[in-house]
Amino acid sequence: MEPLGPPRIWAWLLALAGFLAGYCYLTAGELSGEALKFSKTTAFDLWSALAGVQTALWTVVGPIAVASFAQVWRLQGPRKPWSAVLSYVLLAAGLWLIPLLLTPDGQPIEPFSSRVEVLTLLGLVVASPGVIGMWSILSVLKNVGIRVKESAGDNWSSVHSLAVQDLVEVRGALQRLLAILGGIIAAAALTTAAFRNSVLALAKITNKPLDFPFEWVVGYGLFFTLMLALVYGPVYNSLERCGQQLLETRFPVPTDSDPSADWYSGRERLAGLLQLGVRPGESFKAGVSILAPLTASLLAVLLPS
Repeated sequence: MEPLGPPRIWAWLLALAGFLAGYCYLTAGELSGEALKFSKTTAFDLWSALAGVQTALWTVVGPIAVASFAQVWRLQGPRKPWSAVLSYVLLAAGLWLIPLLLTPDGQPIEPFSSRVEVLTLLGLVVASPGVIGMWSILSVLKNVGIRVKESAGDNWSSVHSLAVQDLVEVRGALQRLLAILGGIIAAAALTTAAFRNSVLALAKITNKPLDFPFEWVVGYGLFFTLMLALVYGPVYNSLERCGQQLLETRFPVPTDSDPSADWYSGRERLAGLLQLGVRPGESFKAGVSILAPLTASLLAVLLPS
């Protein structure tokens, strides 16, 4: 399989370009009044730097997400789950509106308010291949399940080989997309916390009353953690069920005799190839990715204000 990400040197160059683009986008332009005071705070410097780190992450993981998405999209065959695309559009619209509706009054100042909205929208665009790709895996698994069911009782054939190959590919794609989405959302949570600190710093300078509780940031991370778990959980369970279906089709548990050594070794080899069962390494990585947004929100309390 071809490498899914850019070569290392290009990854570093993309990261540098992404950082400069995000940082300069927030800090560029002539400012005056409260906007100028806002930009001279230490908290603003930290926020703009984290925004640059966030866009650097987008430029590096974006190509990997697109490649993984294309891989899954290709495996689906002629039928594409356009319902997944529509569902994502509705979800993205809701996730974009929620921060805008919950944003405390008095904190947005131009030009930073509109710039935050643009960055939020760009973040949703970068995350879209991951979300649609993960949901599209369900379509791949459905097709694999149909082929496995139709070949029940047949000898090993290209149908079974293709099913194993598809299951191995989508498992790898699922773990990559989960890690990418977890990283994107965790970076967004940290950047949001830094934005809150910069807003509070401005409130101190201007002596304006402002209610921007830290619990809002934690709730932001918790919300996205739950959303990520709700997307990943059903796909992972379907992947395990599909693999187990193939395993039982090829090596059903004998009912009229004791299992033979050949049966046991063949079943174990196929289960290992399909990576079925609980694997500590994969479970740990999945847990870290899913909890990354909430963890980032909780760690954001350590950011200087």
